[in-house]
Amino acid sequence: MQVPTPGRIVLYTLDSLDAAVVNRRRTSPASIAARMSSGHWPEGAQAHIGRLAGEGQILPMLIVAVGDTGDVPEWISGRVFLEGTDVLWKPTLDLAAFEPTPGRWHWPARS
Repeated sequence: MQVPTPGRIVLYTLDSLDAAVVNRRRTSPASIAARMSSGHWPEGAQAHIGRLAGEGQILPMLIVAVGDTGDVPEWISGRVFLEGTDVLWKPTLDLAAFEPTPGRWHWPARS
């Protein structure tokens, strides 16, 4: 039996709210350039650039914390690595029971 511990990589399946949060904060290099040339982009502002996220997308997640009260961890927290310049923090996640499930994590397939 695999045991989740800080530092291990697992997989996380985005749900619709995750996708909406990620996509709301994304922009494009062309949009940044246009806003900079018109004076509407604050100098030093951070931009999040990357592919649009979608519900059901499976991405790697680094386990940061594990909450357990016995032999079996009750939850994990971690950083989901998005296809872009940013990450998504996901606290207190449950394991997907049998297959990838939006809003839950699962172990990668063994090769």
